[in-house]
Amino acid sequence: MNLKDLMSLLPQQAPFRFVDEVTCYRQGQLLEATFTAAPIRDNFGHPPFFPETCLMEGLAQATVIFTQLETEPLREGELPLLGSIETRIARTVLWNEQLTYQIRPIRMMKRRAILEGAVYGRRSGQTVQSVPEDRGSLAATAVVGVVIASSSLLQQEVRPGEAREHRE
Repeated sequence: MNLKDLMSLLPQQAPFRFVDEVTCYRQGQLLEATFTAAPIRDNFGHPPFFPETCLMEGLAQATVIFTQLETEPLREGELPLLGSIETRIARTVLWNEQLTYQIRPIRMMKRRAILEGAVYGRRSGQTVQSVPEDRGSLAATAVVGVVIASSSLLQQEVRPGEAREHRE
């Protein structure tokens, strides 16, 4: 599978797909993906900054791609779920920034993963001042838990009090 084909691993579609392209994948080590927010701004009513929730959703989408590459692609009837996310927002992101998501594994299991991610942003037209690998300035970091689950399991009806019984 080449880098362009990797986008087929995401179930999300525009305007709620926050990954444009996978630019680097090194098995067991790293995934880098990019996104430019400006083309979807009209869908959000023109707030001054790219929403932080969308920033984290893009990071989560990049982790879903990495998880599938490291384990196996989603099967019919499966969905990727965000099990947990611990974030630190370093700064706001402007709509005209090119975002780079950088994903590294912490722990990979058969259908679950714990990953660390970072989001970097560079304004359109901003020149790279240091090295070609410069991704811009840090916008956010996160530790993300991803779980692959069956959609039929998620659709099962929970009876009143059932959830409480399982916790006790």
